[in-house]
Amino acid sequence: GSLLCVGWLSRPSLLCVGWLSRGSLLCVGWLSRGSLLCVGWLSRGSLLCVGWLSRGLLLWVN
Repeated sequence: GSLLCVGWLSRPSLLCVGWLSRGSLLCVGWLSRGSLLCVGWLSRGSLLCVGWLSRGLLLWVN
């Protein structure tokens, strides 16, 4: 799909990339250390969010 938006935040060093393909949205965020922070998908109204914390693992599916 086509690239929708790429944004950086100077302090938290957050990178967000979003794509729009047939109404689907992909968002990926990174921290300064290069670890994966959050991944979310929107497909057919379903939302999947996976987040990692430094002291544990957080998984949320709706």
